[in-house]
Amino acid sequence: MNAFQYFDNQGFSYFTSGGHLSAHGLEHVRPIYKKICAGL
Repeated sequence: MNAFQYFDNQGFSYFTSGGHLSAHGLEHVRPIYKKICAGL
């Protein structure tokens, strides 16, 4: 299947099998991207 998932110590998956961010992964990086966009 060539499917990989990455989990942290709490068992949360941050990437889907296609290498895209999961919903939990998006929420994890959202503050970073908001700060970048606010500075543009």
